[in-house]
Amino acid sequence: FFRTKHLAVVNLRSGAADSLCIVRDSYSKELKGNLEVKMASNLPKGSYQMTVYTDMPTENKYTLQFSSGRTVTAFQVLAEMLNRLGIEDENGMFSLWLKSPLLELQLKPNHKVKMVRRRWHELLSKYTTAKPDQVAADKPVFYFLRNCFFFKSQERKLLDEKKLSLLWAEACFNVHHYRYKLESEEDYLHLSAIQIALHPELGGEFDPSRHNTITLLVHVEEFVPSHLLKRGPLDVMTFKDRRGEVARKWIREYELLGRDVSNPNKPRVRQLTKRDLYRRYLQFCWNLPMYGAVFFHGFIEQPVKPNVVLKALKLPIQHFLDKPDLCVKVGINPDGVHIIAEEENELLFHMAFDLLTWDFREADGEGDNVFASLFLEFDTTLESGPVKHLIEIFSRQASMMDAMITECVDMIAEEEERLKRKRQNEGGPAELRLAGREL
Repeated sequence: FFRTKHLAVVNLRSGAADSLCIVRDSYSKELKGNLEVKMASNLPKGSYQMTVYTDMPTENKYTLQFSSGRTVTAFQVLAEMLNRLGIEDENGMFSLWLKSPLLELQLKPNHKVKMVRRRWHELLSKYTTAKPDQVAADKPVFYFLRNCFFFKSQERKLLDEKKLSLLWAEACFNVHHYRYKLESEEDYLHLSAIQIALHPELGGEFDPSRHNTITLLVHVEEFVPSHLLKRGPLDVMTFKDRRGEVARKWIREYELLGRDVSNPNKPRVRQLTKRDLYRRYLQFCWNLPMYGAVFFHGFIEQPVKPNVVLKALKLPIQHFLDKPDLCVKVGINPDGVHIIAEEENELLFHMAFDLLTWDFREADGEGDNVFASLFLEFDTTLESGPVKHLIEIFSRQASMMDAMITECVDMIAEEEERLKRKRQNEGGPAELRLAGREL
């Protein structure tokens, strides 16, 4: 196995190799120039009007108009969104995305948005397994979201309330839709309690007359993932309503917000501000390995057996069953590769890049059942000695996964080199390892 350099995804102008979404191209240097995008007062011939959303439930939207639709780029759209939102982004924290349930793309600054949108169905046919009727009915949406290549360590320093609110809204969606897998029911309830505190009608200081089972019961499905509300056989036999139980636990979590964590029985220390709540929610998510990951779709025919891997690595690799066609989501970020079972929403595998090698193989031929492959190889140590394991992910998006891994590995190497130079300039050792994995 070796580190590949397959950055080829698709060219929007010709048949030559070019990258569509999995290439780091910082907006920051250009945005420092304070580009101003002039809005068209009407829609004359050749102009372009588009809608950009700032959160995944598509509630907050901005309608933008440009005088020249043919040439408007993702960079121009991003600059106008920053202007509308009244924020600066010299570090490149945000990017323009084009998303649908079938495909998600982070656009490069020079991509022409109208052309990408026009070729959407062609991209779906190439990079997804969607049927023709699904492709025809799919309607992508432009989003202003987190740049998948932004360092988490920089994000942790963020104090700007507006930026925190944008990151928080995106994290809420990913938690609620199982992209960020939490360990326990208590974790989900803790985060949903923070959502209640930020709700314009339900939030505020804990008040038993407002925050009780009766008032919160109708909002349970809005804030809590559906799997927490499923009733087991015993619940059905006893007519037990899971929503009521969740609401009661919710109230307890809400009451504890703002108290001394070491002694929650103490009176509330202070009323938490919006910024405090945004950061508390994000601080929890920042500790998740798949935070900020880009997710791809694929399947595994012969997964790794759990008894060998769990014994050797002691990692949360669960329910790896010896059955074919296990549909998975593959999350990739600077922390590593994360594989989640689509149906069970179980985290099957996650591993840092320095513990694995990978390779990409083009599809052998054409057809609905012919896929490219991404190979992940890693070692475990048993009593009998080291053992190699191989996971093969079949996917129309395998080339995108390969490109994403390559970019993350390059980004990590660049950051380590930057820190090395900094240490040397300060008189420190050259070979000191980067402290921690987080970037």
